Amino acid sequence: MGYMMVTCHLVDEGWQMRSFVLETSHIDEAHTIVNLAAALRVVTEKWNITKKVHCAITDAASNITGAIRSNRWNSLVCFAHRLNLVVTCAINDVEELQAIVDGKKRIVTYFHKSSKATDKLTAIQDRLGLPNHRLIQHVDTRWNSVFYMMERYLLQQEAVRTTLCMLDKASLVLPVEQNCSIEAVLEILKPFEAVTTEVSAEKYVSASKVIPLARGLQKLVATHQLSTTDTIAQLLAEKLIAQMSNRFVGLEDKSVLAVATLLDPRFKKVPFSRNHTSCFERMKRLMIDDATSLVESTAPVEEETPQQSTSASTPATSNPVWDMFDEEAESSTSMRTTEISINTEIDQYFKQPVISRQSNPLEWWHSNMHVYPALHKVAKVYLSTVATSVPSERLFSKAGELISSKRSRLKEENVNAFLFLNNNNS
Repeated sequence: MGYMMVTCHLVDEGWQMRSFVLETSHIDEAHTIVNLAAALRVVTEKWNITKKVHCAITDAASNITGAIRSNRWNSLVCFAHRLNLVVTCAINDVEELQAIVDGKKRIVTYFHKSSKATDKLTAIQDRLGLPNHRLIQHVDTRWNSVFYMMERYLLQQEAVRTTLCMLDKASLVLPVEQNCSIEAVLEILKPFEAVTTEVSAEKYVSASKVIPLARGLQKLVATHQLSTTDTIAQLLAEKLIAQMSNRFVGLEDKSVLAVATLLDPRFKKVPFSRNHTSCFERMKRLMIDDATSLVESTAPVEEETPQQSTSASTPATSNPVWDMFDEEAESSTSMRTTEISINTEIDQYFKQPVISRQSNPLEWWHSNMHVYPALHKVAKVYLSTVATSVPSERLFSKAGELISSKRSRLKEENVNAFLFLNNNNS
């Protein structure tokens, strides 16, 4: 038993990113692929968007990814979840670093459980002229909490060591020599923290950033591995490179990510590997097909008008065989003309230089809709894709606060209504 929250992300008519909560459903059945797929279909049918779902972003759990495939939707594994696995597994594989992390956790746990120790730490911080920061504890489900815990410890290490010694807890004090390793490790992990924060935003285009950010992380860690002299940091870099090679494989072949990157005027072909020609041709074909479909679906329906004979040799009576042939010929000609026009748009788009990375790609497309009358429709679809399920997870945390032990009898429909109104009020 449990709740499932479904959120929706789109680019509106004014080319602004919008996010909505669609449903918070209570699932009584086992969380199997079949049951989750059915629950998702109930939500999409209710909102009449089953055929409009471009992509579903989830964690890597096999039941939910299987449910997405069962409903024949494109799917992406949350990139923040990938990053979490990369860093967590790498840290766990370096015994010396894991020992340092465990030592820091013991110190933080002690201060969090002892009000006396906390008050003493505050007094020492004041005496040393340090900010009155609380120590940060590591949360197993969030790798970046390790980063913040070690970063905060380095800032407050003098106050922490002094407090522990004064409270006869010298056994918790860690060797000063570890600080150099911590600094080197933080330097390697800093880009991962920045990337995690950036892709978790819901007000900005994010799916198009996954490929360039993944490639950038791989290059940066390889550089750090060569430049650092700290043994623990070198081992961490080695493990991170191995994890990224495993978990980032095939990103350029994922059409949702590849097309989003290509249609982001800040990136286009730049982030792709040098041997990306075959990949680009596949994605170009996909863009043409998608644009053709979108153009046809939005084209106004023309009323049929009686056609007058233009040749004396044309029989007055209709021949169903030739009627069918004429329809196929007209459709083929129209489709071919549309494809040529879209292909021209794509070629024109890629001939233009990339724009500044600080620019807003949605504003650029809004300003250039008239230049790319078909391609902009495809860009709006792909750039609306978010890279992570973090926005949904944030809202789910709100649901956890709402459904507390003191409100355990709250009805399912009221939970759904509260969260719907609270998050869709703008």
